[in-house]
Amino acid sequence: MEKCYAEEKEISLLIEIIEKYKDVQIYKRTDYAMITKKNEAWNRVAELFNSAAMESLLL
Repeated sequence: MEKCYAEEKEISLLIEIIEKYKDVQIYKRTDYAMITKKNEAWNRVAELFNSAAMESLLL
């Protein structure tokens, strides 16, 4: 099965966004403060990815 251009573009975008929050995600601490920071980072990744996807649909 061949990947379409849109899938490759979305994967590249997701990797780029995750890279911005990598420093938070790699910590091994599991206390409340770090879990909260990690959840906030993943929520931000989702927001950025979804908003970029919506922008590309509107173009």
